[in-house]
Amino acid sequence: MLARAELVAEASDGRLTLPVLRSDPPILLRPTGDTVHLVGGSAGPLGGDRLRLDVTVRRNACLRLRSAAASVVLPGPTASSLRLAITIEPGGHLDWRPEPAV
Repeated sequence: MLARAELVAEASDGRLTLPVLRSDPPILLRPTGDTVHLVGGSAGPLGGDRLRLDVTVRRNACLRLRSAAASVVLPGPTASSLRLAITIEPGGHLDWRPEPAV
């Protein structure tokens, strides 16, 4: 399975806005107040899955990114991957505290 999640955080009048927020199972993005949570949307990652998470924090934005629970990685016939692309513009701040993968 190929799944992608993308998040862009901006500051607007001192508040966090999310002009881009899209995701595919098994990684789902859910805004909860001034925090965005990574939530498991289905079983996975399974062997062979290719997951990608793109996060952009624009100038002067402050994003808290959390995961709702630990991720359980299940075996399969081929390797899985999770690729992260994180961009933080000048003055931006990312507070990322994911739960572990087990």
